[in-house]
Amino acid sequence: MNIYDLTCEWKEHIPENLDEQLFELNSKTSILIQRVSNDKLRNKLDELQTAATKCNRSKNECEAETHYVAYSDIYEKLHEQLGYELRSLY
Repeated sequence: MNIYDLTCEWKEHIPENLDEQLFELNSKTSILIQRVSNDKLRNKLDELQTAATKCNRSKNECEAETHYVAYSDIYEKLHEQLGYELRSLY
């Protein structure tokens, strides 16, 4: 189901149960990010989460797409760096 119309305005809000789940997952992600000891990586992960949150909270599809592009470019690279960081702790 599309939740936006041809004017790029959202037709309806995200369902309340999904919004609550998203909030819970964002909270857990914030806690996990703070556990990363590498300051540079932690800051970049925090920026990634902020960009993803902006995408989820966008006023319209066009704004969401802009935020999505911004964080999708760095998503893979940060996950690779996080994996390397975690493996170095074994």
